[in-house]
Amino acid sequence: MVFNLKSKCAIVMDNGIFTAMAETLAKDFGRVLYYVPWTSGMPKSNALLIGEGIDGIERVTSPWPHFDEIDIWIFPDVYEGELQEWLAAQGKRVWGCHGGAVLELDRPASKEESKKLGIDIGPYKVITGLDALRKHLKAHDDQWVKISGTRGDMETFGAKTYEKVEPRLDELEHNLGALKKIMTFTVEEGINDAVETGALNPKSICRTFSDCTTAPRNGLISGCYPLDKYYTAKPEFQKLKEIKKSAGV
Repeated sequence: MVFNLKSKCAIVMDNGIFTAMAETLAKDFGRVLYYVPWTSGMPKSNALLIGEGIDGIERVTSPWPHFDEIDIWIFPDVYEGELQEWLAAQGKRVWGCHGGAVLELDRPASKEESKKLGIDIGPYKVITGLDALRKHLKAHDDQWVKISGTRGDMETFGAKTYEKVEPRLDELEHNLGALKKIMTFTVEEGINDAVETGALNPKSICRTFSDCTTAPRNGLISGCYPLDKYYTAKPEFQKLKEIKKSAGV
């Protein structure tokens, strides 16, 4: 079923990362609003510039004056799960992670939920405080260190040896300040590369030449166009061929 979205209004509730998604939606929706939180005790004007000046997108300082006009609320990031649930309860169409955000934001909870579902997980340890983390990394090589929720504090990093990551830990200690004593880290062993021997099964190899990713990058639905008859029969397959031909692919 094909919908005409030119009479519809979508809003992208973002944190400043997915402006390209709003641009893509503007190709089909009649109106696309774009919102990024900008308020604080002392807000800065540059926070209001994210998404400003992009063709087809209206940068709004608040979504609420447009509440009744918005047909679908789109949350491309992993936060605001509770807001998504509330909007859905009001009868609004919502695209987003909803309560699934915990799987990304809470590392131990994600692992335990996977375990309940029968998904294999590797051994891990939750460590509180940077001093305890240093002690663990001194005694264990080839570790991966993650935190939950506040990605701005640090990215996941690998520690082949303590000596190689000591400067990074020193920087983290400085940035965390007093929080260094109570910050929790999820630490797990690295998974080494492995090679499976035996005969190659050609049917197990993806042979779509990236059609499943080229399509959504050009505003089309993702699918296994060359091999799946459902997608081969769609008009998007012909459009994709034309796009690839014009690009010389």
